[in-house]
Amino acid sequence: KTVYVSDGGSAENNGLTRETPVPSLNTAIKIINDATAADPAIKQGKIVLVGDITPEVTSCVVGELTQLDPYEIPLTVTAETGADGKRYSIILKVSDKLIKNDTNTVRGLLIGGFTTFENIRLDMQNGRGVIYENCKGLIMGEGIEVANPSQTFISIGNQNADASKSMAELGNSYIEVHSGSYNRLHLVPHYEGKYSMGNLTVIAENCTFTGTGMDMCTANWAAGEYVVNGDINILLGDNVSFTGNNRRVPEIALFLYT
Repeated sequence: KTVYVSDGGSAENNGLTRETPVPSLNTAIKIINDATAADPAIKQGKIVLVGDITPEVTSCVVGELTQLDPYEIPLTVTAETGADGKRYSIILKVSDKLIKNDTNTVRGLLIGGFTTFENIRLDMQNGRGVIYENCKGLIMGEGIEVANPSQTFISIGNQNADASKSMAELGNSYIEVHSGSYNRLHLVPHYEGKYSMGNLTVIAENCTFTGTGMDMCTANWAAGEYVVNGDINILLGDNVSFTGNNRRVPEIALFLYT
């Protein structure tokens, strides 16, 4: 099931053609969810940007966040090319209000199910932009263009973890990175001594980390407090570059840099 989106789209459109895009990612997800409920034979959803999209803020728990609605089937988000030759963008822009009133200038996008981004541009503006894997499973596929790598982060783990969640509720984290330049992969810190995920799998190739690389720890890693309460499986393929000068890693992940 393919749905087309653009900031210039309309909620009155059906999203089923390039000429009738809907205006938001969550509107597209609702169309896909409704279609899969009506026809269980649909096993894959696809959202295609035919213009830039600026996701709406749905909460301000940590900076400004957009929570994508849940989806049960794998979802691919991709983009067509504009007249300027650039892929259309997902724009995560920190508001002027947040910059004025809050030191935590983060603009985040929390995925709602297993998600692949490919052939798309990420444009983080006015602060840090974060894609949250949220224990759903995330693939940063081929053709990812990043406008400002130093401000672009991928966060792994359950962003909504708290002291009441069991391991079954937390789930496992899975991420593949096959293109693009980012500041780092960062694990969500634990909350009140709780882990934020079960097992962790990271596969990376043909990508660059310009900041601290892969942050496989909590802020208190020196005390041995890790956020992964299970197995850690990390596979680095060809052409993975770490160009930052301050790469924080606990002993458990030192082999990443050998």
